[in-house]
Parts: sequence; C-alpha cells; structure tokens
Amino acid sequence: MSKRIISVSYKDDTPAFFSEQFFEDYRRGFRTLCGRNGTWTVSLRPEDVHCLVFWTKNCSDHFLQHLDELRSPFYVQWTITGYGRDLEPNLPDKQTVMDRFKALSNRIGASRTIWRYDPIVITPAYGVQWHRERFEQMASYLEGYTNTCVISFFDTYAKINAECRQTGMRPPTLSEIDTICAAIAESAQRHGMTVQTCAERKYDLRRFGIHEGACIDGNYIEREFGIQLPQAVKSPGSFRPCLCILNTDIGSYHRCKHGCKYCYAK
Repeated sequence: MSKRIISVSYKDDTPAFFSEQFFEDYRRGFRTLCGRNGTWTVSLRPEDVHCLVFWTKNCSDHFLQHLDELRSPFYVQWTITGYGRDLEPNLPDKQTVMDRFKALSNRIGASRTIWRYDPIVITPAYGVQWHRERFEQMASYLEGYTNTCVISFFDTYAKINAECRQTGMRPPTLSEIDTICAAIAESAQRHGMTVQTCAERKYDLRRFGIHEGACIDGNYIEREFGIQLPQAVKSPGSFRPCLCILNTDIGSYHRCKHGCKYCYAK
C-alpha cells in the first residue's frame, strides 16, 4: 500500500466533533469510508502515512489530550475569523477560541499551528473597516503563536441563498479586496506572519506580499518534517483553483455542528 497524506477533515471538523472516533480508528490502524461505490479502508498506520493535516475551528479537549498518541508528522489548520454568532452560531466566543489556539501552539509549535482567516465575508455588520480592525486585533493577540495566515474570500452557493438573504452576506468587491488585503499584509508583517491565499488563483495579490498558497503543501511538509515526498504525491489535486498536493480526506459532509451560515459543506 502506497503512503498517503491524510486530511482530517475540512468536511466535518474532526478535531472539534469526532476526535474520539478518529483516535479509535488511529489505534486500530485504519478508517472505513463509505461512498456511492461501496466501502473501502484507508490505512492510518504510521508507516502508511506521510503526514496528517487537521482542520478545525475549535478543537476539543479530547483532541488536545490525545495528541501525544500521534506517531505520524502532523500540523493543524485552525480557522478563526472574529465573526459573531449571527454567522457562526455554535462557536464559543473568539477569546476562548484564540486561547485554545495558543494552547495548541504551545504544544506543537508556531510553525505547525496555521491560522486561517477565511472566508472574508462582507455584510452590513462586517464591512471593510471591521475586517481591517479585527484582523489587527487578532494578529496582535496571536503574535508568536503562528507563522502563517491563510485567507480566502466568500463565494456564494445555491444551497446558502437563504442565508445570504437573511444575513446580507456577499463576496467583497475587487476594491474591497485590495483595501482589506493591504491592511492584512501590513498587520501580518508587523506581527511576524506571512500571508497566503487558499484557492484564490483569480486574484493577484503579490503587490501586497500575499502569494498563492497550498494548504496541503508538499514543500512545507518536506521542510517542516525533514521528509522526502514522492513526486507523484506532490502532484496537484483535481480542484483547479486549489494548489494542494494529492491527499485523502477521511471526513464526511453534513456532520459539522458549527452551523456557519457561509459554509458550503453543510
């Protein structure tokens, strides 16, 4: 069996809601997945895993308590936006979330704890100036606990049309993107962070010092963990705007309990 990069999981926030299930599967050595064509297994044995990539908005106590069980290289992508419960109804207050982020960073290091400020949404309550001010506040508080911030911009989907009407959510305009990104880049640099985009290849933000990025980045994994990935693994996946290398996600859609109004995975 060839080794894989395992994504755990942008579909359902496994670290927040399904940590017990993940660690049971990890101890057993595999996860059984179900699809239209039946079931199959994905090995989680350390010898079959290049790297584990965790995605969360507020990982559970159970996840933090069991980190020492992991025998594979891993890092965490953690989304903290600053929005209130009008858009993120089931998340704790952001001060609590940022303190948990710091606790994780203290455990695994700033280079392996990646802050995601995404998606950037515009509403009557969250305008350009709000983003400028809130990002600066959060970057200041998280200084020293992360080296990298990942940003993306809100996209509309048919399944969330009702939420858009209810909240006034919309994507930022090009002018708004320029203003927000100029402020984000300046704040991030001041607080020791680099900024990259996620699946936003249609925007060229290099003039602000913001570059296209891969959330699952082969170069980062090789550099951070001192491993050599096969070229086949370092090939890009199938989602065109995305620069992530080949990986296997072991989560399931429609299970996340955060209830974020802008989410495509509900």
